[in-house]
Amino acid sequence: MKDPTREPHRGWAPSVRSKLLIFLCAVSLLPLLLSSRMLVALGGRSARTFREMEVREGLQLAQGMLEASRERLLEGARAVAVWDDLAAYLRHPQPEWPQTSLEGWAPQSYKLDYLSLYDSQGQPVYCWSALPADVALPADSAFLDPDGPLSGLVSTPEHLFMAAAAEVRLDGTLLGRVVFGRQVNHRLLRELRGSREHDLAIYYGDRLLATTDTTHTLLELDPAEFFPNLVPHRETYLYYARKGDRLIGLQTLQNVQGLEVAALGWTTSRTPAGFLQEAIDRMLLSFGLPLIVLVLLAAGILGRWIERPIRRLSRTMEEVRRTGDLTCRVPDAGRDEIASMSRSFNQMLEQIAHQRDELLTFRTMILAMKEGVLIEDPGQQVIYMNPRMEELLGICFEPSGEGEEPFRLEGRITSKRVITEDERGFSTEEVEWTRPDSERVQALKTSGKLEDPSGKVTGILSTFVDVTERNELELELIQASRMAFLGVYSQGIIHNLNGPLNTIMGFASLLCKTQPDAEIPQRIRLDAQRMADLISSLGRRWRRTGESRLELLNLNEIIREELRFLEADLFFKHNVEKVIDLDPALPYLQGIYGDFSHSLLNLLINAIEALADSAVHRLTVRTRHTFQEIVVQIEDSGVGIRQEDMDQIFLPFFSTKRRDRKDGLPSGAGLGLPIARKILEPYGVLFSVRSEVRQGTCFTLHIPLKPGQYESVRHGEFGEVEL
Repeated sequence: MKDPTREPHRGWAPSVRSKLLIFLCAVSLLPLLLSSRMLVALGGRSARTFREMEVREGLQLAQGMLEASRERLLEGARAVAVWDDLAAYLRHPQPEWPQTSLEGWAPQSYKLDYLSLYDSQGQPVYCWSALPADVALPADSAFLDPDGPLSGLVSTPEHLFMAAAAEVRLDGTLLGRVVFGRQVNHRLLRELRGSREHDLAIYYGDRLLATTDTTHTLLELDPAEFFPNLVPHRETYLYYARKGDRLIGLQTLQNVQGLEVAALGWTTSRTPAGFLQEAIDRMLLSFGLPLIVLVLLAAGILGRWIERPIRRLSRTMEEVRRTGDLTCRVPDAGRDEIASMSRSFNQMLEQIAHQRDELLTFRTMILAMKEGVLIEDPGQQVIYMNPRMEELLGICFEPSGEGEEPFRLEGRITSKRVITEDERGFSTEEVEWTRPDSERVQALKTSGKLEDPSGKVTGILSTFVDVTERNELELELIQASRMAFLGVYSQGIIHNLNGPLNTIMGFASLLCKTQPDAEIPQRIRLDAQRMADLISSLGRRWRRTGESRLELLNLNEIIREELRFLEADLFFKHNVEKVIDLDPALPYLQGIYGDFSHSLLNLLINAIEALADSAVHRLTVRTRHTFQEIVVQIEDSGVGIRQEDMDQIFLPFFSTKRRDRKDGLPSGAGLGLPIARKILEPYGVLFSVRSEVRQGTCFTLHIPLKPGQYESVRHGEFGEVEL
């Protein structure tokens, strides 16, 4: 049979190493080709050509920036000239307006050195200057001529300024002019400077007016060497300064009268070697596009051959790690090592998925078990327990970390007796322990050793079956059978007591007739009558409890009989304050006597037992009625019920009483309330509970009445009685 896992021979296929070798050889040839092409290109140009081109371009850029600065100055003057407040000031000058409206805003916004206002006749109205006192302001007469220029360079014998003017008009009427001015100095040149490698200079007359040069090359340059040749040149003039090895581009600047009064110079601090390096960089940039295309093409081929399969494998591994989805698979098409690794990875995922499914099934079974499951290592340190076991122990188990005290069951669980032990080492025993909430738990423990394939013991597996309720129910049933026997036995005692008691009562009556003034015969007759009434009531209660016929019931009488019956409990008789408030007009109710007798007795017993741990011992029983229902309230001043237990008090076997034992019997099996509600369910009785911890509990029964099925008891038969 053909092995499906064996791959057939398909001839030669390039391995990953071969693909990498081909790629590296192709990439290694690229620098050789590009280097030879670059050397050929550099042979046709000189560094000086590149240098002259840069100087001319830089000078044009500086002229453009100087022109842009002049345009911004003109735009600022025009923006201020349209102010209505400025027109009002020129019409009616007020000394304080320029200080508050112009000096605090315009100079900072447009970096002005001086600002002037003229009226329509060309007379100065206001002037502001930030220049030193020894710097004379230029004459603005050129800007006052209606046909004159609006902006340009103006000069004084010592300084050069850039100025712009705008007319102030209102409704077409010329009111004056506003003039903005900036001094051409180092600050202005630093704003025009584009790079730290470039320097600007302004030559005015026979001296250097301003520069950004910090190497002192331009500072030591004599304008007389180049200025005579610059004026007739009219275009860019290149001047080579031997000192500092600098090539300087120069261009004349005209003032508002059209005279060449200054020159703008631009140069760079880079050496010819720097120009050569830049030329090489440009050549590399020119040939970089083919290089990028080739690299991208090679990267695409590498990605298709090698990187894409590896990325698919990596993405699948990351998805499995992130989502835990073991159904993910890596495409394994191909014959190289990566495809083989992908197939091995897919097989590993299948094995892990199979083992995980088995573990999940086992874990689900353990979590769903009603028995507690506990696993210990060979040193009896607990390493796992299911939620049911945590519930039985009353703890929240967390595996102990490094340096923490290990959790052990030794000393927490007490073994009562070993029931069975088989040949495989599994033993079953009865154990018991006390939870942190003082509740006692009884369980059947079955333990066995866990061994690895070599037979080495790796741990101990134990299961615990809670038998607490079963044991208590067995005792409760034993007690019930005892009570049933006591009932039958009591009937015989009652029958046997009636005969002698009747004889005693007869002779006592004769003595009372023959000795009417004697005290002893009277006491004998009264006590005998009281005993006869008690025996008759007890017999009638046992008899009616066993009957299942419908009859008209008076709940007041049933409550009184149950209270008299409970006085056999000395705690209830002597230590409990009884407040009995029975409705004297309570209607009769059709029902079975035993149902209401048994249910009311359970509620009364619960109330009395709740008083045992309370500081105040008070029992209150009330009956009320409306045309729709009879209301019975049984209230105690006991320990109360916690709010989290309110939803469980009517569940079978749930009890808030202590799990200790009295005379060998449990204090409560949790059946009283469920039985009472189940018995009264056919009558449509609704139970409501109001409880507060350490204050008491009040159970209220709402028994519905049907019209025509009851009669009112006689008024005044019962009232509020305190026993």
